[in-house]
Amino acid sequence: MRSALIAFAGLAVAGCETLPDVSYRVATSPGVPATPEITSYAMQETTLAFSAGDEGKVGVAAGRTEFQGARIQMLDSTSAGVDPNIGVVNYDNTDIPKEITVKVEDGRKELVENIGGLITTAVGVAKVAFSASGVVVPTNQVEITVPSKFNLSEMIADGERAEHKYPPEKSKKADKKKADESSTDKKSEAPAPIRVVFGPVPVDAIERGKLAEQKAGSYFYYAACRTADVGFRYNGVDQQTSLKVSDPNFLQRVRLPYDGKVTMHSQCGASVTGKLKGADGAEIALIQALIEQANAVKEAIEKDEDSGEEGGSS
Repeated sequence: MRSALIAFAGLAVAGCETLPDVSYRVATSPGVPATPEITSYAMQETTLAFSAGDEGKVGVAAGRTEFQGARIQMLDSTSAGVDPNIGVVNYDNTDIPKEITVKVEDGRKELVENIGGLITTAVGVAKVAFSASGVVVPTNQVEITVPSKFNLSEMIADGERAEHKYPPEKSKKADKKKADESSTDKKSEAPAPIRVVFGPVPVDAIERGKLAEQKAGSYFYYAACRTADVGFRYNGVDQQTSLKVSDPNFLQRVRLPYDGKVTMHSQCGASVTGKLKGADGAEIALIQALIEQANAVKEAIEKDEDSGEEGGSS
């Protein structure tokens, strides 16, 4: 009977907030997690497609595709008596999340009373605006061919948090060595048709490999966003476009709501709508149930002890 009081105390100490608790692991090979899995999903990579437009102009569209190097497993770590009711809707024909819905059902009051009584495919492209002036990314005088598509996320240097360029800039020493080699081998590497300057990783992003180290909490993780300035040449004119790209080497997070949804943005990032915490009335009801049931158990223990003493004295 005394253990029942300890159980009630544990419920009280655990706190009254009823947000869903989830933990994560990165799956790089087949396996079954120990904790119940809510879902597993793919991280997003960003593609950029060029197509012929009207009057000799080029059309530029950003799309998404699935990162093949790893998957994210979302595991249920919510307290007993709380059902997080998490639903995930993916983009068509992919395992990339589009919308995450949450509607927490707090059954802890009833639980207390019961215890007391007892993208390989790119989809959804978005048009990207570009300018023919103010180009900051050199194109090396190479014309872009249309149609063509590039995976910008694959061009990001692995594990590089700082701003960097693609193709990477070579030192003069490396250029001299390459020039010496080309004197004997006439097959030189063709210049890249696009040049990209990637912005730094956001300061709040974590490395993908450290995801499993994070404490369980009410968060949803997604591939980190970083800026990309893309320069190219078409019909003899240097042009540039700027957009956000997903970098699956790093992860950012948003808060899971109590009752609402997380909506992923077209290029990168996410927004949260709905209630971020439960009603105060539910917490009061839980506290009241804890007190009532604890008192009932306490009275039962005292009655049991009294009857034991009476039996011993006779």
